[in-house]
Amino acid sequence: PRHRADPGAGETCPAVDLHDYITENGGCLPEEKAKVILKQLVDAAKDLEDKHIFHRDIKSENILIETGSDVPRVRIIDFGLSCFAKARSLYRVFYGTPIHTPPECYGRKKYKAGPTTVWQMGVVLYEALHVGDFNTVTFLQKELIFNKDLSPHCQNFLDACLTNVPEKRP
Repeated sequence: PRHRADPGAGETCPAVDLHDYITENGGCLPEEKAKVILKQLVDAAKDLEDKHIFHRDIKSENILIETGSDVPRVRIIDFGLSCFAKARSLYRVFYGTPIHTPPECYGRKKYKAGPTTVWQMGVVLYEALHVGDFNTVTFLQKELIFNKDLSPHCQNFLDACLTNVPEKRP
């Protein structure tokens, strides 16, 4: 695994990206551990939104997990595709990981920061709770299904994040 240090912390702490963290934990995480990570990810995304920053490429490889404590700490990394955004800004060209493209980019050719970020967090949660990578096209063809062992609350949350209608995403 690729362990990294967070230069902003003032000291070296063991860290790994979420993709490797999931792999090290058997290919998928228990729902409770994924919930802790996603809660921090939502808080971080909300903080970025409050600062009018649209990351554009939230994915497991761009989430750093500090593994030095009992509870994993989340940090979003790689702002190379990010931009400043206003609440009503519409985008026409998708920047990000192609297999995670939100469905509205296929049909309408226009997308917004908030619903796209929620879609990407749904992708991250899906990948944390399922073995294998998420692919939007495969998902839209109903070839990817939710793990039936997940709690109804978790399945409902995934369903809300990964709905085709961006205005219906939380």
